[in-house]
Amino acid sequence: MSKYRRGVLRCCVGLCMAVGSIACSDDVPELDAVVDPYGACAIDAEGVWTYRNVRPAEELPRTIATHAVTVGGLGDNTDEPLESVQAGLLLHSGQFVVLSGGERLLFYTGDGRQTKVVGRDGEGPGEFRQATRLGLREDGDFWVWDLLLQRLSEFSSTGELLDGRAVTHPELPPPQAFGLLDDGSVVASRTRVIRQEDQRRRGVWRNTIRFMRQTTDGDWSHVTEAPGMEMYSVDVGSRRSPARLLFGATTIGTVNGDLLYLVDTAEPSIMGMRGDGTVVMRIHLGLEGGQIPAEIEEKERHRRTERYEYLRRSPQLSQVYELWRQEAQAVPARDVLPPIRSIGSGARDELWVQLEEGNEERSRRWLILRPYEGTARLVRLPDGHRLLHAATSSVLTSSVGELGEYYVSVFELDEPVVPQGRDCRSLSAAGGRPNERR
Repeated sequence: MSKYRRGVLRCCVGLCMAVGSIACSDDVPELDAVVDPYGACAIDAEGVWTYRNVRPAEELPRTIATHAVTVGGLGDNTDEPLESVQAGLLLHSGQFVVLSGGERLLFYTGDGRQTKVVGRDGEGPGEFRQATRLGLREDGDFWVWDLLLQRLSEFSSTGELLDGRAVTHPELPPPQAFGLLDDGSVVASRTRVIRQEDQRRRGVWRNTIRFMRQTTDGDWSHVTEAPGMEMYSVDVGSRRSPARLLFGATTIGTVNGDLLYLVDTAEPSIMGMRGDGTVVMRIHLGLEGGQIPAEIEEKERHRRTERYEYLRRSPQLSQVYELWRQEAQAVPARDVLPPIRSIGSGARDELWVQLEEGNEERSRRWLILRPYEGTARLVRLPDGHRLLHAATSSVLTSSVGELGEYYVSVFELDEPVVPQGRDCRSLSAAGGRPNERR
């Protein structure tokens, strides 16, 4: 491309940023593909921010995760050893906290020394019955969600109990807290079983999950409904004896700052919305699904066979078996897995997207997305490590040993040099970032 044409394109970009995307004609050449090699950022006429990553994961810049410290295991001689690990957080102070056994919060220094244990089994303030989630607030405090008590408790970064409130809904089933928005309102989800004729979308069987919001005053409002359980159908039989198995994953999402992010694994894409359900961001990823390994097919075939036999032998459940069989045959078979396994929240305006690698354990590759910067990079975590929480330069993971012992590890992340084309941060400021538009 000549210097003259490059100059014209830069002028067009500057003009679009100055007067707004609405004033830019559709006849303008595909500037995004020219000036931004790692993605395209835009704001449409309705004010929805869009980030489109056009490159496959294999071509993205790599981030190296270097092991820093590990706690737990059979040799753990601390005052409170790790039990089952539900969640964890990297605190602003450099310490990290782990939710162990659903009842206790274990605090560690950056070098892995345990300093404090908070919580115990009970229903009083600061006590837990079945805590399942942690979330970090912008000011450094954090919250704990207890599924059994339907209570959200807020703690300071030093472990001091600040507040506790019930997050109960008048209808069953009880909600599951999903995250805390900047204004303090809680985003919660409830699974809703729907009729069979409504359970098909893009060739996969699904129920739905309803996302709701409870304000600090206790008032509930509807946010959105999203696909729930995805049932992937795979042909595993022959022409003479056809067989079909189903396996799936729950709809995935996360809360970051003022937005709820939901993943559509069939696209694949990510949608960001405010607490009132208004869509303000869309992220489109250049990903492709992977092949389904034979060991997963064999494992699922064996598991389904055992379940079918149990249902078939029970008179009360024989109708369930028949419905299950009909559903399996009704879902079109597919030969690839959707490319996205899950999504997590990193630092402010940073998302971690877990890629499906087609293995039985949790996949190991993650995309670190910073859509306002127009960047995406790839990081690989060790086998068997589950992401608990990510900060700007470090990540907290959990793993299980061969004898069932639990570990928690911290990895430091390098910051690779990523070519920056269009300055998406300037563009977002010109149009108003989603959490600034009201």
